[in-house]
Amino acid sequence: MTATRSVNQIDSTGQQVADNIKRLRGGMQYKELAEKLKGAGRPITPIGLKRIETCERKVDVDDLMAFAVVFDVSPLTLLLPPSGSKSITGQITGCDHELGCNVIWSWATGNEPLAVPKTQPGYDRAVAEYQGRAIPQPIENRAAPSVPTAVNFLDADMSALFRRRELSQWADSPLAEAAGNTPLNASEEKTLNDALSSAGEAAREYYKAQNYSD
Repeated sequence: MTATRSVNQIDSTGQQVADNIKRLRGGMQYKELAEKLKGAGRPITPIGLKRIETCERKVDVDDLMAFAVVFDVSPLTLLLPPSGSKSITGQITGCDHELGCNVIWSWATGNEPLAVPKTQPGYDRAVAEYQGRAIPQPIENRAAPSVPTAVNFLDADMSALFRRRELSQWADSPLAEAAGNTPLNASEEKTLNDALSSAGEAAREYYKAQNYSD
């Protein structure tokens, strides 16, 4: 007989979210938190907040994002255990056994898959493939506007060649292994160098137009 569950059933992740909301609220009154959520465009009454913390009410994904904004934390802080220790275990929805909290956080932040091969070559490839699926590359820093270099002016094909050349210089890198570890041949090297020369000129013109200084 197939197991069924209520659509309103709260599983391990829902319980973790409720616990984290209660922890992050700290000494803040329900009324104050309700006002903050209203300001974020996701109003929840004080009674509703209390029901969330006691797992009588589920948190949908839009509410979860609003809680993260109001508490000034990552959404992961709400979804995951408060510990990242390998000596402490936690449960996540969809997994039938407990995992070390370090494993859960490493998976959630896009560093490692939940399950990895035991051999080093297999592990490296699994990690590289997982990172390719799980996180965008690159994630650009917003702290300060970056001054573009010649590489920024390469087209998609030349950017791919440049990346392949860079990775081939790091033979032990998991990303290099996943890319095939294939250095450029002489023709590709010349094509890339010519493209970099042209891109360098484009970058210099851009500097002039934007009034960049050395």
